[in-house]
Amino acid sequence: SRGIAHLHPQGWNHGGHDEHSMAAVNARLTREIRQAGAAGGLVFAWLDEWFKKNWAVVDYQIPQDNTKLWHNVMDPEQNYGILGQYAGDRVSTPRLGGDPSRWRDLRLVQSEEQSVLRSLRAGADESYLYLAVQLSGRAAIWDTLGLQIAIDTYQLTVGQHRLPRSSVRSEVGFEFLIDLVSPAAAWVRVTPDYNRHDARLDAATGDDFGRFARRPVETRNREDGRFDSLYIITNRARFGRDGTFYPAQGYDRGRLRYGTESGSTLSDWYFDQKAGLLQLRIPWDLLNVTDPSTRTLLHDTTATGRLGTVRAEDFHIGVLLYDKSSRNRVLGSIPRLERGVWHSSRFQAWRWQEWSEPRSHARLKPVYDSLRLLWGADPAGAPTPLGRRAPSN
Repeated sequence: SRGIAHLHPQGWNHGGHDEHSMAAVNARLTREIRQAGAAGGLVFAWLDEWFKKNWAVVDYQIPQDNTKLWHNVMDPEQNYGILGQYAGDRVSTPRLGGDPSRWRDLRLVQSEEQSVLRSLRAGADESYLYLAVQLSGRAAIWDTLGLQIAIDTYQLTVGQHRLPRSSVRSEVGFEFLIDLVSPAAAWVRVTPDYNRHDARLDAATGDDFGRFARRPVETRNREDGRFDSLYIITNRARFGRDGTFYPAQGYDRGRLRYGTESGSTLSDWYFDQKAGLLQLRIPWDLLNVTDPSTRTLLHDTTATGRLGTVRAEDFHIGVLLYDKSSRNRVLGSIPRLERGVWHSSRFQAWRWQEWSEPRSHARLKPVYDSLRLLWGADPAGAPTPLGRRAPSN
């Protein structure tokens, strides 16, 4: 899964492995079971189970009965399968680094023909929000250029009204900022008021003092340009049986990985330089969407009781391309700026369609072949010829 629920000292985290790493870890564990002289082992599980949940995300999958209708890629429990169950269909689902036409088939949100940024497209399925930004003939050279995508998910005029780096002001209030500085430095960030996790640790001891979640979690007006990381505490501070204190640990859920999907199933974004096309997929859970099938958002105004939610209406999305080598000078924007200001009247609304029956398609993960070859090896560890099959009972 893309999400991690617990960090492990040797790197065998609960989640956070791509499918190639998953195959390697399972093969290693299988060899160690044999070397230990055990009678056998079990692999869990045969297929991905979208209805599952774990402690890090369960409170934010609302309503919980609808978890089976969408795929939370931030939840390790939903991604254990040897047989992967993937959102959408094989034909039309966009793939990072794949056919550009699939990204260009996404619904057009807005275009600016006179800008270096030509168009913004968006789409959705049971796992992701997809965004495609078409650039003109000028390629995005990340050594000098950066790109920001600001997303308003709730109430047009409420949220953060100033963007960092460029200091662009907006009449639209944003809850989230996708900040693409370079392939090695890219994040999804959130306004402090709408950040659901408490990442405060004691600097001297690493103690989290039992803090994990924040309440209330609601969008408010701000003009300070601040967006916080999506840092989450996965390992709470604790004492061992011998009295040893183990400090809390966590990671930034919003850190975005650059690359193609064929290179790693955990890739989040990719720039197709030949096509001039920026491709991005964002898990619903990173945007505080508690149930995309009914367009339900987290919006919690109290400090006690059940977490609050609201129905998502229109999303509004703005894009900025800026020059990092020239005091972050804006080179292009969607929609067009007027004297450094984004006026709300220039934004085109976008929303996705609800569903009551999820679409999915299945594919065997690399772990299937790695275990098939391993279990087909002779006792000395040498693999059998590929055409040979074990005798049937």
